[in-house]
Formats: sequence, C-alpha cells, structure tokens
Amino acid sequence: MAQLVLLPGKDRSLARRHPWIFAASVDRLRGRARPGDTVDVVAANGRPLAKAAWSPASKIRARVWSFDGEEVIDDAFFKRRIQLAVERRQLLPEAAHGEGGLRLIHGESDGLPGLIVDRYGDTLVVQLTATGPEKWRSAIVGALQRATDCARIYERSDSDVRRLEGLEPVSGWLLGEASDEALLIVENGVRIRVDIVAGHKTGFYLDQRDNRLLMRELTVAPWPALRLEEFDAFGNPVTRVEFVGQFSSLRVESRFLLDTIPPPRGLMPVLSPLPWAFPLNDGLDVYRSQPWVDAAVAQFAHGLASQVGHSPMPFLELLNRTLHDTVDGRARVSGDAQSPAQTLASGRGACRDVTVLFMAACRCFNLPVRFVSGYHAPPGTPEGPGDLHAWAEVSLPGVGWLGWDPTNGIPAGEAHVAVCATPEQAGSMPVEGGFFANGVTATLDFRVLIATA
Repeated sequence: MAQLVLLPGKDRSLARRHPWIFAASVDRLRGRARPGDTVDVVAANGRPLAKAAWSPASKIRARVWSFDGEEVIDDAFFKRRIQLAVERRQLLPEAAHGEGGLRLIHGESDGLPGLIVDRYGDTLVVQLTATGPEKWRSAIVGALQRATDCARIYERSDSDVRRLEGLEPVSGWLLGEASDEALLIVENGVRIRVDIVAGHKTGFYLDQRDNRLLMRELTVAPWPALRLEEFDAFGNPVTRVEFVGQFSSLRVESRFLLDTIPPPRGLMPVLSPLPWAFPLNDGLDVYRSQPWVDAAVAQFAHGLASQVGHSPMPFLELLNRTLHDTVDGRARVSGDAQSPAQTLASGRGACRDVTVLFMAACRCFNLPVRFVSGYHAPPGTPEGPGDLHAWAEVSLPGVGWLGWDPTNGIPAGEAHVAVCATPEQAGSMPVEGGFFANGVTATLDFRVLIATA
C-alpha cells in the first residue's frame, strides 16, 4: 500500500481528528496509488496516522477513512460503518414517527467522507462526491441495501464538486426503477412531494428540518450586510451576520414554536462494563477526549462506578442523582463553566458547572458525552421570564444519544429543548462576535420568555 508522507508539523489537524488532508500538508506519495485507493498516512518521522482515500486531482489530497492505522478498509469496513449510521438514525423522532424522509449518512459525521445518503420511504438517494466512495461504490450500494432493505436506490452524484475530484457527474438508478406514483414524505405533519431526479441535491433539503419547525423567526437589527445560514462542525445550525458602518446597538430576536415528544427509553441493549476502549475511530472520539482529569474527579467517578459494578446505565443514573443531591445549584448569569474539580470541591455551581462535572466523570471511562445548551420547561411552566439551561447527552451503542440533567437529577425528556450540542461548553455560546471601535465598550442585555401548552 502506498504511503502519504506529511510535511513536518502538518499532522496536528489529524491529531484533532480532522479528516481532510490538504495538498499543502503533503510532502510526497511513496509508491503508486490510483484515485480512490487507500493509502497509509504517516507523519514526517514515519509515525502512522491514518488510512485515507487518495485524490490526486483535488486540493484535498486525501480524506481519512480511519484514524486506526491497523484497520483494514474493505467491503466489511463499509458494511460496519453504514450499519452503525443506520442504527443511530432509528432512534431519531422522525424515524420513530415514520415521517419517511431521513438523512441516513452525512459524510464525515459518520466517518464516511464524500458519502451522502437520504431515505424517502422505500427509496434511497445516494450522492458520491469524492474519489473514495466512488472507488467503493459497489460495496456501499450493497451495504445500504442490506442495512435498510430498501427496494430502490437512485444516484444523484451530479454536483459540481465532483469535477474538483476529477470525476464526471453521474445520475441514475442503481437498484430498482422509477415508480409511477409520486414520492411523498411527511415532515412535522406536512405532506411534501419530493423529486429525486430533478430536485435540489438529493431531492430535498432534509438537513434543514430544524429550520422548518411550526414557526421559526430570527430577526437581526440593524439589517446585516451579509447573512449566511450554516452548520458548525457538530451539525448545529448557525446564522452568521456581518455589518458595514457604525451602529449604536445590535438586537437579535429569535422566536420559535415547536412540538416535543418524549425520547425513547425502552429496553437497553447489553453494554460492556466500564471503562470503554479509546480511541474507537467511530466518529465519536472527539466526545470522549479528556487530555487531563483532576485526581479528585477521577476518584469520585471510580467510586460511583464501583458501587454499580461498572455497569454503564446504572453508573449514569447514579452519577445523575448524586450530583443533584450533593451540588447546590446556583444561577450564574455570566462566565464560562467552572472546572470540574472546583465544582466538586465547593459543592456549588450553575447548571453548566454541574454538567461539565458530569461530563468529566463520564470521560474517565471513555464514554462519549456532549454539552447541550437549551431550555427546560416542564408542562405547566407559567409563561414568563426564563433562562438557558444546560445538560449532558451520552451516546450508547445501539441506543444513540440519551440526555441527563444532573442539575435537576432527572433524565432529559420532552420538557428539554436543545438548541445546540458540542463536545465542550465553550462551543455552545448562543451569540458570539466582535466589533471594531475606538474607545467604545459594549454591554449585553438579554431576556428569555417561555410558554408551554
């Protein structure tokens, strides 16, 4: 197998699990490789880094399949990754309610860069945008059919980005054939006709579901010179605005109306005892990473785990209750979260502090956990002023992300409305930005109003 050798110092992004290797980072290709072939990625000193798909025509010279240098990239690899992605989606509300439209595979988010797969009823629409998935198209199509039992698969690899990879646009049926019946899906109670042949991208913007709530309105004043709707690296919708000129104030007003449903919490699969392995190269390692942990926090976590025989679900339940019972919750309007050690030692903290301590305890056992920022409004909450709330979500194999609210000592449920979820608290700020001025300072005022039906 050919080796892709990086320039000195150019392996730092891979150490942070960024799956793209740009041309400017490459020293040389040692050996021969055709477009889409798997190459061993090594640092300048020869240290193994990853397995990646080679793309000599693109500025992104390689896209990482696995950060495990020993993992074999073969048909079985794609079968595992695709099956895992499909299983994760089964616990999403739209899957549970049979809405018919679902993003099954979202490229790098599922450890499959260059592959997009949307499901509309019994039809899959596949988009291959890079040389890697193009090389493995037969294995991918077979794995999709086995994982979903869908009768029809249509390819929409007709985006311009393929030309940057040296690939020609391709579209057509890979399995089955066109039906005379219109392809309909239901989203939030609305029936929508989807044109997978001539519609946008794969036929419909499924990844914009959160922007099509019952009602959503975001007002920014003054009127920005530029406004972009984007997603961050963790899938959170972001509105980016830029201004030209001088202004004395900035007002951001967000309104939304939505229905909530209780998350599924049925029978749990059998889970391996703690601690879990790390890294696993399953796309979740960024949620497990904890470069350093305070000795007192580690002792606290291991003490709880020993009480329940290191069983994952009982540990999470005990951790959730213990933090609620032992930490005095106190609102704190501003400032980053305290360190886990500070919250544990003082026995006091705001919801973000308690959540960060919960996350640190989970990561002592390599549990993938993320910080969630949003709102908590149980039924019957009186209409009036509210505040942001924080809780944690833990990803469990065969289950997906389950929420835990250690401040209130309860599982996160239909009263919890998530706005964003990130590996660390610092990435969850609702408003971020800066301004240029001479001797001018700024203050931030905010108000949150919540009403429940």
